[in-house]
Amino acid sequence: MRAIRFVKCCVLVLALSATACQEQPVAKAAGCSPGLEAVPGPAIQEFTGQSVPWADAQHALIGVFNRSKTLVNSDASLASIYLRVAQTMDDVDRTQRIGVFPGGQAASWQFRSDHPGLPMPTLTTQALGLPWTITAFAAEMGGEPVDWLHLQVENPGSAEIAVQFQVKTTLQAGHVQAQGQTLVAGAWLLAAVAPTEGWTVAAQGESLLVATKVPAQSKRLIWLAFPRRMQASAFPQTFPDGAAAQASVAPAWQAVYGQSAQLTLPDPWLQQAWQASLTNLLLLRDKVDSWYIVKPGAFNYNRFWYRDAAYIVHALDAAGLPQLAEESLQVFWRSDVPCAVNQTAAWAPSVAQMADGMWTAPSDEWDGPGQALWALVSHWRFTGNTKWLQDAWPAIRKGTEHIAASRQAAKAVEQGAEIGLLPLGVGEALIDRAHVLYHNYWSAFGVAQATQAAVALGHNDDAARYLNEYADFAGVIQAAAAAAYVAKDATHGWIPAAVGAPTSRLWGTIAALYPPTILPADDPHLVATLETLWQNRVWDLYRFEDVDKVWTYITADWGLALQRQGQWQREATLFAGYRAQASQVFSWWEEIYVQSGVGTGDNPHGWAAANYMLWLRNMLVMEDMDGQGLQLLAGVPPAWYVAEKPIELKNLPTELGLLTHLRVDTSPSGQRTVQVTWADDGQPPPKWALLGRGLTAMSATCDVASKIQGDAVLVEARQATCVLAVE
Repeated sequence: MRAIRFVKCCVLVLALSATACQEQPVAKAAGCSPGLEAVPGPAIQEFTGQSVPWADAQHALIGVFNRSKTLVNSDASLASIYLRVAQTMDDVDRTQRIGVFPGGQAASWQFRSDHPGLPMPTLTTQALGLPWTITAFAAEMGGEPVDWLHLQVENPGSAEIAVQFQVKTTLQAGHVQAQGQTLVAGAWLLAAVAPTEGWTVAAQGESLLVATKVPAQSKRLIWLAFPRRMQASAFPQTFPDGAAAQASVAPAWQAVYGQSAQLTLPDPWLQQAWQASLTNLLLLRDKVDSWYIVKPGAFNYNRFWYRDAAYIVHALDAAGLPQLAEESLQVFWRSDVPCAVNQTAAWAPSVAQMADGMWTAPSDEWDGPGQALWALVSHWRFTGNTKWLQDAWPAIRKGTEHIAASRQAAKAVEQGAEIGLLPLGVGEALIDRAHVLYHNYWSAFGVAQATQAAVALGHNDDAARYLNEYADFAGVIQAAAAAAYVAKDATHGWIPAAVGAPTSRLWGTIAALYPPTILPADDPHLVATLETLWQNRVWDLYRFEDVDKVWTYITADWGLALQRQGQWQREATLFAGYRAQASQVFSWWEEIYVQSGVGTGDNPHGWAAANYMLWLRNMLVMEDMDGQGLQLLAGVPPAWYVAEKPIELKNLPTELGLLTHLRVDTSPSGQRTVQVTWADDGQPPPKWALLGRGLTAMSATCDVASKIQGDAVLVEARQATCVLAVE
């Protein structure tokens, strides 16, 4: 969560009257020159008319992998996102919006997903008395990304009806010209309408007027192309085949999906949302020169944050896409970062790790170093690629030394419970300029990660120092959290966000247990804090204590913290709440106002997509808190076990090896047969616990040595079949 950085008046909707908004300067790395192509076409200005307000609209993302991203909005307009880079402090993101308006007016279109998981949303509306349907997608044409709309208008009545729509744009009137069946701005092609039988196209001011007559009991179809960066003279004389372009979308994305872990679940929504979330993560990733920059949003958050990026890269690794994760990790450990990449930083002078070892972006937020170390070292644990870890080691070492040195330097000005914590920092929605406990949880966790890397690489002296540093740091944090604890009564209270800030927001304490593990799961102050969060929830999501607003994806961290406490029933409740706030195309707003239901931030949101994937994956397969074993099915509620509909995972990476196959078959009686196979990597077989959630008085039989402990079956084997049942 962060304050929204509005860019130019990108919220202009076609035929919309918008209030002016101020440009916000983007921090620019010293000595950098333009590294990205300037926005084509003239400036954006206001228009008149009516449309869906930007904040109330729903959005979907389309694009060409590694090439483009475009928001499809619920007024049937496309917002193509560009980054303009110049040598002034007026650098801003800008959008060019263009879309379809039946009868010349904006309508409220509804999303649905006719192609689940693919970046191909469907929009429907009722306009001019008829149902309209649009399928939106992106494909390459002549080496350039092109956004496509396939429009259908249907006449279910008994008489022929005349209909029309307009193609309009937000580009300044006077610069836009309609030429034949195309719309151009200067030398740039904005839109092209297929010369389809039964349709007419005519210029009307700065828009195209497209009309037809729809016979009774029939449909009319038409293709529209919206090139992103194409000279008008480069458009082919023969209109490209839209059907062929649409047919090319699925294989291109299936090639990416085919490399990832495969999930089959009784509820198809779960795996469709997994695939759609992965798609959104990849569309939000930008290729800049030869670098790959993961971003949490296409609009307000079209920038790089280490915090969001760490979760996103971790999700790519957890999904079985190590190459994509490794590409995205370049900016975490390499120092030769080009200016064009540094200029994508959020509220910071650069993306690259600083010379002193600090990972910034944004500046003065001390959770970033720990999150960077987590992303780097966990990539090695997922892949076992020691050569890559050796390459990344100088950055890991420098970052860890900076954490230790910063703690030491801060001791000169700290007092009381603050002694030994990191310096004052900005609290990321917690409190400004304080000793933020959330930052300390993460940085201590980062030191623990670096210790593992040092051991793996044989840097024994570093490993010993870092182990001592972590032990001291964790002890200081535990004491500070206990000292900061606010007792509401004998059994209720909370650990606040920061030392000396008893009324600050509480969500940061989640990070004491997940993803970091700094406080014990049964720590009474932590237990009380999570109970306070539970009592304050709305829609079964995390609600801010001081604002009537829910924060969607931090709920995922909360749910997994509860899983680590064995509170799988509450976790399932939160998961259902998170699912209920997904859009029709499987995406989430960052935050939502409770009273109005208006979403804020970005939708789709990259961190939200990553956290959905990590939550679902960890409900199925999760590493133990000590990292020495795994828990299988620990978060899976009984409702997910459906007779004759298996749960099946294939080629799911874990930090202890590749889980090549996990299958759960449920019989009509409720008996669960679980087959588990791990890849033979030459290491000792992994330790794993098979959880029988919802099975009371459980009995279990396995074809290998096993032990029952509560509702868990403990196994240490590379291949096994276990049968779980109620006695």
